[in-house]
Amino acid sequence: MANESPIDPLVQEFFANPDEHAILNALSIHVENYYGYEAVTEDETSVMPEALRTVAIIWSVTGFIENSGVESFWALPVNRQLLFAAYERVGLEKLAEILRESLKLLPSDSALLDALDLEKYFGSGKKCREAASPFSKKFFANSKGMNEPLAKYARTHCKDFTNLLCGRLPPKKHNPPTMPGGTLVGDWQPTADLSPTTIEKRKIFDKDGKQVGFQVRAKE
Repeated sequence: MANESPIDPLVQEFFANPDEHAILNALSIHVENYYGYEAVTEDETSVMPEALRTVAIIWSVTGFIENSGVESFWALPVNRQLLFAAYERVGLEKLAEILRESLKLLPSDSALLDALDLEKYFGSGKKCREAASPFSKKFFANSKGMNEPLAKYARTHCKDFTNLLCGRLPPKKHNPPTMPGGTLVGDWQPTADLSPTTIEKRKIFDKDGKQVGFQVRAKE
């Protein structure tokens, strides 16, 4: 269209890289560094362009699953509906379907369970991995070609990444949560073992002791 704004030269240069893995990895890092991991994967109220969340949540969560199996998805603090919608948005419906099907093995409150809870539910970590194994194999088989449709989606929406890639956004938005009277946090607990990196989370409570969220970190 005649009135459509041109693509910034820096953005053009970035997306001209033929290495889809490099593009997607860099975009995910940029998004998470600016908005924060929790905002990308958990907080549906967080304001960011849809394309940024779509690329980052798919790249991040799929990487966890490819490294440690579907059981890592079960224990991962992620807004599952945001993830499924992102997969479907870029044409990866099969991955969403496999993960949805795997959740039928879990109790209805499985979104609140961590790795230790799942071990208790299945009887052991080994039994948990065995239960997830058929879904992991299906997921691995269908995620091999993920880069192409995801990179195509990112390139189609390249203008949405302009402000982030060109450093035109205000100072970083994500900060540790604070509440009146002080923030109360629980102990860090392992939620996914991605050797040599462990993903840990801890619960956050308000001054009245009500849980209001999680913090997540990667620990070498």
